Amino acid sequence: MIPEPAVTVSLTTATEDRVVIGVGGEIDHATAHRMHDDVLALTSGGTIHLQLDFSGVGFCDSSGMSALLGIWRHLHAHGGTLAISAVPAKIAKALRIGGLDQIITVHLA
Repeated sequence: MIPEPAVTVSLTTATEDRVVIGVGGEIDHATAHRMHDDVLALTSGGTIHLQLDFSGVGFCDSSGMSALLGIWRHLHAHGGTLAISAVPAKIAKALRIGGLDQIITVHLA
């Protein structure tokens, strides 16, 4: 059995309406759903503003982009915002090409 590639999601900072979550590893078809679900689980307490720290992310494909869009949709439906910080240049370029930088605030590494 081939092990599933690892993606890590960990709470970094939390206040009443703002959460910072560190994400690490590779976000692809095999891991995007887990990242999405883990992030939403960590924000289920009424988080309005979410920042994902991508300093530990080495790769993000279209499945990862779809997961980010799903997170944004959830937050947006509840009046929230999504920002991604420390985004590697290659991932930022993919976000820009996909148009996600129009709805998600992206800060380069």
